[in-house]
Amino acid sequence: RAIEEARGAWIANVDADDWIFPQKHVRQWAYLAEHPAVDLLSSGLLIVDRTGRACGVRSQALVGRGLPKGALPLLYTPSLMVRASLARCVSFDARCRAGEDRDFLYRALPHATWASMDDPLYVYDEYASHTLDRC
Repeated sequence: RAIEEARGAWIANVDADDWIFPQKHVRQWAYLAEHPAVDLLSSGLLIVDRTGRACGVRSQALVGRGLPKGALPLLYTPSLMVRASLARCVSFDARCRAGEDRDFLYRALPHATWASMDDPLYVYDEYASHTLDRC
């Protein structure tokens, strides 16, 4: 429903259990201004442990078009900025109870130019996200 209600040209995503750095959107806007063909932009992530202490970074600068053969590219969905027209065309499948973000990417990438900045612009607690209850 949020995608349908959005009025801007871009939709920024963040998961409820993740944190974004204050400069995330500014850095992504700057990237998109320099790369106007990009439809979907991700960023790197800072991993925290159970105490909230930084314990690693996952980031990689990537650029592509379409859905690569094999595995999805490393596009971290909590950090996504997606062109609103693409998000409305693809949307999220309400029937998905898990993995809806991956499903969205599988359906969006064939129609998109995508990129990932290597800057870690959001914080991810992978321990909280991978509990037995959630899996």
